[in-house]
Amino acid sequence: MVPQPLPPGEPGEIIDVEELDLGDDYIGYRILYHSRSLRGDDIAVSGFVATPAGEPPPGGWPLIAYAHGTTGTADICAPSHDAEAEIIADGPYLEGYAIAATDYEGLGTPGLHPYIVGKSEARGVLDSVRALQHLGSLSVTNEFVVWGHSQGGHAAIHAGQHWQDYAPELKLLGVASGAPPSQFALLYGVLLGGPFQGYLAMASAAFAEAYDEIELDQVYTDEAIALMDVLETGCTQDVFDVFNPLSAEEMLKVASPLGVSPWDRVIVENDTNQAPVPVPLLILHGSADEQIPALSSQILLGQLCVLDGQGPTVRILYEGHNHGSVIAAQRDDLLGWIADRFAGEPAEDTCA
Repeated sequence: MVPQPLPPGEPGEIIDVEELDLGDDYIGYRILYHSRSLRGDDIAVSGFVATPAGEPPPGGWPLIAYAHGTTGTADICAPSHDAEAEIIADGPYLEGYAIAATDYEGLGTPGLHPYIVGKSEARGVLDSVRALQHLGSLSVTNEFVVWGHSQGGHAAIHAGQHWQDYAPELKLLGVASGAPPSQFALLYGVLLGGPFQGYLAMASAAFAEAYDEIELDQVYTDEAIALMDVLETGCTQDVFDVFNPLSAEEMLKVASPLGVSPWDRVIVENDTNQAPVPVPLLILHGSADEQIPALSSQILLGQLCVLDGQGPTVRILYEGHNHGSVIAAQRDDLLGWIADRFAGEPAEDTCA
């Protein structure tokens, strides 16, 4: 529960902490910590942190800041609500690492979650690392890697892009991004009228909440706006159930939000192709991704490689794998790449 009024605090300072029951294999806590909204307001963000229960290696457990994929925008969709199951299920995937996992702004805390608002996601991720350091009861390294898939891949890249401005005292070693949403004009064409159309409603409502100059009625029909309440009460499948049946004409009163100012500017600035990631970057994608076309990250790679200051970058494509199946397929490559970052190994660079 977020205290009202919220006591002031610096980004990453702990507001509340609750020990998790994780059995004999892990030690962890559900946390509430200070962060900053897009407008710079002091806000509370929830999440969880965990480490293996055994003796940590010298210097502490290597730390992964985990950015989760789409769950929805309502408070009930916050992953930390079921942190025990999340850790026990995903622990073997990340065996040997500490985890700092943000819920992001507005998931489990007041306000609508700013879905696909890159700066908000980045601050939630980076402040979760600060929070774990403030917690002090878990032994972790002072270096970390960010990893996320889908929405988490978007958040991970933005964390890398905003890190030096927002949290330069943190020691970021690399960013691993699975199926990152990019090329928003391309994604718009793929999602509209398809089985994942609800993503458009989630992102649009989030932009309208996060940016004062954005109004839903600039692009959405009255019928669609009347259905937006589901974003505060349901999770991803609930949103799909409401918005996927709508035709394009029932949903939008314009051909594309990208043709309407200031929507065009806001959408473009939240793409993942607007700034360099100055540390090693790994992009992972399934060739048969049915939600975020693999072509989008191929284009993204080319866009990032020409930016001044882009770190060593590599993209791995997994033939035949879709948005979900690629997570298991990429495990060995991902963990090998992360281990190399903590070992100080040179990072491969296809940009060169």
